[in-house]
Amino acid sequence: ELKQYEEVAKVLETLVSHFPKKVYFLQLSGAYAELGLDKRSLPTLEIAHLQGLLDRESELVNLAQSYLYHGLPYQAAGVLAKGFEDGIITDGKENWKLLGDSWLNAREYEQALVPLERAAALSGDGNLFVQVAQVHLERDEPKAALEALRKALNKGGLDNPGNAYLLLGITLAGNRDFGAAREAFNKSASFEKSREAAQKWMQHVERQEAAQ
Repeated sequence: ELKQYEEVAKVLETLVSHFPKKVYFLQLSGAYAELGLDKRSLPTLEIAHLQGLLDRESELVNLAQSYLYHGLPYQAAGVLAKGFEDGIITDGKENWKLLGDSWLNAREYEQALVPLERAAALSGDGNLFVQVAQVHLERDEPKAALEALRKALNKGGLDNPGNAYLLLGITLAGNRDFGAAREAFNKSASFEKSREAAQKWMQHVERQEAAQ
């Protein structure tokens, strides 16, 4: 109540040593966070997790977010994947997105696809399908990328629809489907944010067609 967090931490350190209850570990981690001692806050949560004390969705999600914040995406993904497997973490858009983002940060693109696709299916807009398409493009999977981009555009509500049409056009151009690519670039050019890039790609397509 007095916000004397250094004294709080000392008391809680004693408590977790003699009475290792979950509540004391969580409070100690929070006290370290208040003191700016991030290098102590996360390990305290880790110890609680290793002892099987973190058995709620919010606790596991918090641990995973802490791992991501500290640049430890593999650990974050491991916690979340196990949480889903154990039925502790529920089937929700934000949870699947967090798992997908964890795998993306770990550069495990194949592992990221399933959770991102599930998050996209549960989302009220198509933005996550654009992210799914970008992962497919990273993996050189243009057919799957096209399918994801079409789902994104059909679902709508995109933050940057011009970019989605631009990606669609680029992918179609890569498949040498120049007519469909031009149509996508024309739509992309109708949005200010993507107009310049779309016009440059349109010129590229025209040169490719002329060279045939």
